[in-house]
Amino acid sequence: MKKILISSQPYSDGKRNYVQINRNYAEAVRLAGAVPFIAPYTDLEGVSELVEMSDAIILTGGHDVNPLIYGEELQKGILGISTERDAFDMRLIEEAIRLKKPMLGICRGMQLINACLGGTLYQDIYKDNQAKLEHVNFDTIATGAHYITIKEQSFLHRATGLKKMLVNSEHHQAVKDVAEGFKVTAKSSDGIIEAMDDAHRNIYLVQFHPEAMAVNNNGEAINIFKEFIKLK
Repeated sequence: MKKILISSQPYSDGKRNYVQINRNYAEAVRLAGAVPFIAPYTDLEGVSELVEMSDAIILTGGHDVNPLIYGEELQKGILGISTERDAFDMRLIEEAIRLKKPMLGICRGMQLINACLGGTLYQDIYKDNQAKLEHVNFDTIATGAHYITIKEQSFLHRATGLKKMLVNSEHHQAVKDVAEGFKVTAKSSDGIIEAMDDAHRNIYLVQFHPEAMAVNNNGEAINIFKEFIKLK
């Protein structure tokens, strides 16, 4: 079985330091037929060995991406950043590309990979007047909040067989300028970029949370992870 490295996030209760993930990521990987393991926050020198041990990497959701990464100042409305997490995850991205490991970026993971590779983000899609739909909807995380239109012959199309898909939505940031090498492969009806592919480097990005849908028996969402795990 393939081993899938899943990024985590740092957490402290003031007395102890932890790393944590939403267990849905690990469960979705298991449902797809692979073995999940969690990337602990070690010194950056240990990242190469972690990536080398894995068959593929998933960059998960969470904190907002520090806008300094893509050359902008911090605006009001940022919901919390972690420079520690940004540095660690960026090293994961660099090593995954160097070692030619497939990557799946989910929500923040999509945004960080795009920013790390030269793209930019909307720091807040509502304040930047980009969103017409409700993109922050925690009540429908297991089911769906809005539809996206998927391009044929894309990663999502191969995985799901769909040209239109109901997805959940839990974000207030989104891709603005697309990093070189990526193709936009799905959008919501208000124009927000919902998926991007870099087939040459085996990097696939989604703005929604397929893991939350997968653990609620959504076959198309499970197939996204199955398709990812097949990559070499």
